[in-house]
Amino acid sequence: AFENVAMATMNVMIDTTPIKGLITKHVELESSSLDDLVVDWLSEILFLFEVEEIVFGNFKVESVSQQEDNKYKIVGEVAGEPIDPSTHKFNTHAKAVTYNGLQVTKENSYWVLQVTIDT
Repeated sequence: AFENVAMATMNVMIDTTPIKGLITKHVELESSSLDDLVVDWLSEILFLFEVEEIVFGNFKVESVSQQEDNKYKIVGEVAGEPIDPSTHKFNTHAKAVTYNGLQVTKENSYWVLQVTIDT
């Protein structure tokens, strides 16, 4: 679910199909709740996109776990390529992930995440 919501966030901005995984970034975050972890995960991806000017097309979550202190932790990698204005045509720009409409639920054995992205 975390991989899919990250891909959907990028796909709001650009078609990620042709994006190559030339640059890989390790992401490890801890948050006080599962809701916070979703927002923090997507916010980190948007931060890397903005600051390091990388467009991502591959998301790999190694683990999502609840720690002994009841915090939630995600460990994963995101891969993409440097933004090239001559080849990367953006539909819109994702500015932030919001808590408005955020839903994190487990249905059967699957996590379902619903988020709102400010554009």
